[in-house]
Amino acid sequence: MQNLKSKPAERLLRQFLEGYNKRDLAYIRNLCLPNIQMLGVAVDGCLVGLKEVEAQFEINWSQSEKSSIDVMHCIPGSSDALWTAALCTAKFTIKDQQHILENFRCTLAVEKQDDTWKIAHVHASFPEVRTNEINI
Repeated sequence: MQNLKSKPAERLLRQFLEGYNKRDLAYIRNLCLPNIQMLGVAVDGCLVGLKEVEAQFEINWSQSEKSSIDVMHCIPGSSDALWTAALCTAKFTIKDQQHILENFRCTLAVEKQDDTWKIAHVHASFPEVRTNEINI
């Protein structure tokens, strides 16, 4: 694995997903700027601020018994890039049935706050399946 000390965005993405998988809001909160922006997969998935992001995660977690998002491949960037992107697999257990969603995409941007890198923006989405139908 690459040296993640020189890739703050990739390191924070992996830590963010670790916190999400553990359902640990306190851990996630420590990684983020207070005015974090997050774009999600829902139509109303444009969130601003930790309170909105935390509320969305609580909704997500309440809808499944277990969930995880695992990085399959990080998009390479320079060692000092302020962003990273990854292709992931999302797994959810709902009513004892596991659902596996491939091609989950996650992009993250970071900013420095008092000599510490923090998450400023997250975009999480799935590919639009209708794209093939309209030949874009």
